[in-house]
Amino acid sequence: MNKQAIRVVWTIAFVVFVLIIAAIIITQPNGRQASPTPESEANGGERMQTFEAMLLTGQDAIFVDNQPAQERSVLVWFALFANPGYVVIHEDDGGVPGGAIGASMWLLDGAENFRVDVDRPLEEGEIYYAMLHADDGDQVWSEAKDFPVSDGQGNVVVMTFSALEGADPQSTSISL
Repeated sequence: MNKQAIRVVWTIAFVVFVLIIAAIIITQPNGRQASPTPESEANGGERMQTFEAMLLTGQDAIFVDNQPAQERSVLVWFALFANPGYVVIHEDDGGVPGGAIGASMWLLDGAENFRVDVDRPLEEGEIYYAMLHADDGDQVWSEAKDFPVSDGQGNVVVMTFSALEGADPQSTSISL
């Protein structure tokens, strides 16, 4: 091969490489989502908008408000399931859901104003995740077999909340 042909091959390879990188960047979501913070979790209006968006994108939804620090249970305002499952409380693991620290009883299609016990008191200022998990058919919660529920767009059905001193979630009804 002469030098001219080698230059053409390298130029084509470089252009293909640049196009692949550009395609990857363009198809990525709008950057990494910011990890939730107690301050970002304090706005109930945003929480209601998240809940309404869940209802619009699928048949599964959950609504949980911030919880008092040191509580050993979480008040869930509303959970809706297309198929039977559980509301599972997860601890935070660097901005994403970590291990499960509590799970509700088996729910056929949802429930309102119920509590989910957790393994240890909720820590002040920490973020937690209330997530829907589908039952594998045995009506017994298992972190290994009962996987998170996704909406019609492939998003996990989850709502974050904080444990805050003085938080006072009230039992309430949500009209659909």
